Amino acid sequence: MGRRMNWQAAHDRDRVAQRGSEAMAGTPRPGRKTTRRAPPRECPVSESEPIEIAKMWRDRRGNALVFSLKSYEGRPFFDARLFFTDSDGRLKPTAKGITAAPRQLPEIAKAIAKAMEKAAELGLIDEAEGGE
Repeated sequence: MGRRMNWQAAHDRDRVAQRGSEAMAGTPRPGRKTTRRAPPRECPVSESEPIEIAKMWRDRRGNALVFSLKSYEGRPFFDARLFFTDSDGRLKPTAKGITAAPRQLPEIAKAIAKAMEKAAELGLIDEAEGGE
């Protein structure tokens, strides 16, 4: 036996040798502690129709920053993504952006509020701009 095995493969080989192949039936795959699957989730956001919260043009080349609520495999998430305008004039998403769980939105809002305060303090934006 010239091959090296990790401990899990060696353990599985020994179990099969001792009890037969039935010993492996129903065992979780490596890295999982259970064979049970979570039930499908009910999500108020459709995967095919994300909810667009806001859109702002980033530059004159047609790039836009889009804030939306989306879902993937029944899990909702917040998405802030850069979009570009293709040759047909439609906005297409880029890889540049962030996603976050909805429970993180209050923390993100606090961070943005802090950034606005600091920018106003440094004179980067007018006080009136911060009140929108």
